[in-house]
Amino acid sequence: MSDVFDPYYEWLGIRPKDQPPNHYRLLALDLFEENPNVISHAASRQMTYVRTFQNGEHAAESQRLLNHISVAKLCLLRPETKAAYDGRLRSELPVHDDIDPDGSIFRSRRRGRRVAWLAGLLVLAALAAVTWGIVSNSDRFWAAEADETGSAAIDGSDTETSAAQPLGIPPEAEQWNGHWYWFPDQELPITEARRLAERHNARFLIINSDEETSFVFPRIRGKTYLGIHRNAEGDWTDAAGQPQAYFRWSFDEPSTDEIGAIVMADESVEWFSAAESSTPHYVALEWGDE
Repeated sequence: MSDVFDPYYEWLGIRPKDQPPNHYRLLALDLFEENPNVISHAASRQMTYVRTFQNGEHAAESQRLLNHISVAKLCLLRPETKAAYDGRLRSELPVHDDIDPDGSIFRSRRRGRRVAWLAGLLVLAALAAVTWGIVSNSDRFWAAEADETGSAAIDGSDTETSAAQPLGIPPEAEQWNGHWYWFPDQELPITEARRLAERHNARFLIINSDEETSFVFPRIRGKTYLGIHRNAEGDWTDAAGQPQAYFRWSFDEPSTDEIGAIVMADESVEWFSAAESSTPHYVALEWGDE
């Protein structure tokens, strides 16, 4: 039997096969719980319990788990981050599982066949309606297209360049709070990561608030470079050389005094400092005013 202490299992009853737990499992909630009061009380209950271990043998594990619970709470209490997180979580569930509105998971082949049969009828009806609509409205459609094209030529507008996403930013990038973020599924050494940022005229991710943390958390896949480093005076600054005011250091961090040290965030969005090396880590790029 392994001697490695597992706080998720020992304290919260979350077995290794269910780790890392999703936010709902971590807070002991029904999957996709919607009530913010229920979510808030559940997080408070878990944090109160885990704090009882802060002064014991496993103080470091307690702090790390408290950070994870805090991130889960922040994510689920903000509608926009909860929606994004729920969407990602639903996409990761087994395709043969159905999800009730209350969040429970069940299998029902008979129900599945009945739903498929009804869906087929609806598709046939929709196809008939679409075919009739195309035939009856084609003249009006092409007239509208010609009119719209003429208007665009007169006022000089361009539908491609009027899109919300600026040119040069990858289509997979996501927008939040006036900034664009890209989380490529790729690990690179720090030198190659910097070249990637330069090619895209971007900077490494910089996290400046708990709200931004809750947006970033579901998207980080592992240790990820942040755009923060230690300057010649020994202070932590952002990419523009401005002092960094927000931190989420892990236990016993920062652990290096080396000038030029880099900072990384892990899956629980705890921060770690390290000297530059050739060890590859994930990259997250950001665009927007700092």
